[in-house]
Amino acid sequence: MSTLTIRVLRLLALVAFVAGLATLGAHMLLVDFLLARELTYVVYGMAGAGLAGAALSVRAARGSETSAISWSSLLGVGANALLLVATYVSTTVLVAMPPVEFAFDIGDPLPEFIVPPHTLDGEPLRLEDHRGERVVLLFHRGGWCPFCQAELAGLNDRYDELAPLATVIAISGDLPDAVAAYARKRDLRYTLAHDGGGAVSRQYGLTYESDDRGEVTAPAAVILDKEGLVAWFHIANDVRDRPDPDDLLAALRSIP
Repeated sequence: MSTLTIRVLRLLALVAFVAGLATLGAHMLLVDFLLARELTYVVYGMAGAGLAGAALSVRAARGSETSAISWSSLLGVGANALLLVATYVSTTVLVAMPPVEFAFDIGDPLPEFIVPPHTLDGEPLRLEDHRGERVVLLFHRGGWCPFCQAELAGLNDRYDELAPLATVIAISGDLPDAVAAYARKRDLRYTLAHDGGGAVSRQYGLTYESDDRGEVTAPAAVILDKEGLVAWFHIANDVRDRPDPDDLLAALRSIP
């Protein structure tokens, strides 16, 4: 294999690594892209191409009489292998959560809150006040979770479509000041409530234990029909797993 080919392979490894690293950064840092899982596969593809290119350049250099194995070839192998590992850890291990068992099924009445969450106006929230209308209950982990913030922002963008179909209520275990802060920051137009101590989430079987934060609310969306019966729900399998607004809208339009 010629020296030119080896150099081209090294360049491929470098380009793939830089592009993969940039895409991984976008995947982890830009809220608007956090729920686009396809980006994960793009990073894997780039890192894999870079690893293959670097490995081929090492092999070619070993078999060439005129080219020694360069540090750049070995660095390309190591860097792209590290990118593959980092992608796996950041998009699989760090977003994993234990399964939770929602305590109800389709057609079950959702019982009234034992400990009512409070709205930003300080008013207790009661399900019975919403009989005769559809209700979307969103349970999210809190303002510290970028995936939750992406979900809340995405639903806010579709609020004009959601509002005629249902009352949307987002419930978190954050303190009132924290809930009010991100409601103002994102100009959220639906009802927000704080569930002190996670009482509501615990009542409905929507909590899990986190190593660093203790008991945490599992991301979930529950739709109630006009009689207060569970008509649809989506419980997250990992912290990125959120219902698409189109799925929520389709479910609401199918409920009498």
